[in-house]
Amino acid sequence: MSRIQQGIMTSFLEDIWSQNFINYFASPLEIREYVSGLVTTTIITGFVGFIGMATLAGLAFGYNVFKIGIFILPFMLILFISGIAVGIFISAVIFRLGPSAEWLGWPIPFVLSIFSGVYYPIATMPGALQIIAKILPTAYVFESMREVIAANGNFSNKLGLNLIIGTVLALFYLILTYRFFIRVFRYNLKTGGISRFGAEEV
Repeated sequence: MSRIQQGIMTSFLEDIWSQNFINYFASPLEIREYVSGLVTTTIITGFVGFIGMATLAGLAFGYNVFKIGIFILPFMLILFISGIAVGIFISAVIFRLGPSAEWLGWPIPFVLSIFSGVYYPIATMPGALQIIAKILPTAYVFESMREVIAANGNFSNKLGLNLIIGTVLALFYLILTYRFFIRVFRYNLKTGGISRFGAEEV
């Protein structure tokens, strides 16, 4: 998820740093096609990176990341979609506030991990933090992974429910953040804010 989120954000920033962002829209390219391109290239590089890390973990440490079986596929899907949503959101914030806002994107994976139960069960968290965890799709992933590892093949109905809720939340946030990005783009066009990303301004 971190690689996907940061991949989208850095790809967007590289277009700004290279003073090439506005040039895209001098062509017939539409904003939805631009966002799709960011997402597609990031998914490909993220998937290749995951396979590389999984291979290295197996060869160097004898660790099989696929030991949880077929459940790794829905887990990865939810994390990929969540990473895309966060990456688009941060890109929209940068687009609205300017390149100096990039610092907001780097700590987000760490902050989300606090509420997602990456290192400890959600049940051990204070009540207020558990409420926050319930609205994060990543929390359902790590709680489910913890159950799969501990269940030894005996899975409860809660596992399927967690995966459904996690998927629905991830898709909801993806749609929400995409609409937010489009709204920021149109706002910048209307107000002239997009000129801040021109070669003479960057």
